[in-house]
Amino acid sequence: MPSVPPAVFRKKRRPWNRTPAHIEEQLARLHVEHPWLGCAGLGRLAGRVIAFNASRETVRKILLRRRELVVELEQQRRRRPRRIKVDSTRVLWGLDLTLVWVLGFFPVWILGVVDYHGSRLVGLRRVVWPTSAAVIRVLDEIFKEHGKPVRLLTDNGSILRSVEFEAFLVERNVRHSLTRPAHPWTNGRIERLFRTFKETVFRYVWVFTSLRQVDRWCADFTTFYNRDRPHSSYSGLTPDEVAAGAKEPASARDRVTYFDGRMKWYAFG
Repeated sequence: MPSVPPAVFRKKRRPWNRTPAHIEEQLARLHVEHPWLGCAGLGRLAGRVIAFNASRETVRKILLRRRELVVELEQQRRRRPRRIKVDSTRVLWGLDLTLVWVLGFFPVWILGVVDYHGSRLVGLRRVVWPTSAAVIRVLDEIFKEHGKPVRLLTDNGSILRSVEFEAFLVERNVRHSLTRPAHPWTNGRIERLFRTFKETVFRYVWVFTSLRQVDRWCADFTTFYNRDRPHSSYSGLTPDEVAAGAKEPASARDRVTYFDGRMKWYAFG
């Protein structure tokens, strides 16, 4: 009877039904690009995208087997620059709504629009109530004053996905892009602008006392933010200077006051 070679010298045989390596790599990339999908959803997506049909359990085993590749791809994704670069004005605008309170109990919605070129604040206007008609009216005023962008980026709110709002943008030949669900930082410029607005305003007042005060302070903040507030992301240039193509920051020419005289600042424009 022939002797059986020791286990040390036995060659490990590859299972005949093992998924090809390039398919496993593509599946791992799909998993990293769409981390909210479960194994079943990822399997359905893989069937449509890379023509790989597999059960939930097979997908789970592949991800476990290629977990080192998944970790590497996730690290590469985190190292990617997330800042959106736009080379000219009116190419990409970001739009969103934020909430403030008058007298501590009356809600007031503010619509903000920012140009991704230079982070210039295009509009900061009070909206009577967050409806599609109100947003369309304010946005139409902004379009008439500043022109219209090529593309408008918003979140997935029902107001901004309504038939009326989509029809309004189609009529003006403006492409509408939506952020990823549950990822508000995809439209990070407008989110950061709202944060700066509230940090600046509520340094000088605890609560708004009237709708007229909200309107005045929104107008003051727009001038302050665009003309007189240097941005570290643009080497100290203001958004107005970036839009004008300036290479060096200008010197202060005068002292100005904002927010009903509560804040003293320097004028650069």
